[in-house]
Amino acid sequence: MWWWGLACRAPHTVPTDDPQTTDVHSAIYGLDTMQEGPAVITRVEVACDWSVGPLTLDVETEHWTRDARWYLLDASAIDTWSEEHTPRSYAFDLFGAFDLLASELVTGVHRQDQVADESTVFACDDIDQDRITQALMVWSFDSEDTDCRVWGPDAQALLDGSAQIERWPLFDLSDCTLGLP
Repeated sequence: MWWWGLACRAPHTVPTDDPQTTDVHSAIYGLDTMQEGPAVITRVEVACDWSVGPLTLDVETEHWTRDARWYLLDASAIDTWSEEHTPRSYAFDLFGAFDLLASELVTGVHRQDQVADESTVFACDDIDQDRITQALMVWSFDSEDTDCRVWGPDAQALLDGSAQIERWPLFDLSDCTLGLP
């Protein structure tokens, strides 16, 4: 019954005095006050389903987020390609203890047809063969604090600025951590 603590994204709304929501939430998480603090990435899963083809990102953070960016880079080819997407919150704890974010992208589109937050030029085998370097940045809901992770074959080059690419992420990588949580 953990889903009682989940709702459509509306973190500006203060939880109501609805005893059923509060009682269920408190019983499960032992919380009855707002949990404040910086958003911290606690789980990242990237998957690609061969049967239907969407590339999915699923992220869990400690505390609420206000924004997130997901950067994908293939620097293995002569003609590098990178793109950015915005994972959206699909569930969160009513008292701010966690946030769940996701992106789902149609795979294998031509470069000229690629649309941010809808599709990607990358195919499932690009992900499965570990050709793609990825970066994920989340911004805390109630502050300017961020958490950022970079992983993949060119992660260190992306972090130290030595990657030979045309389009860098639109977010600052200087405070990013190498690897996944």
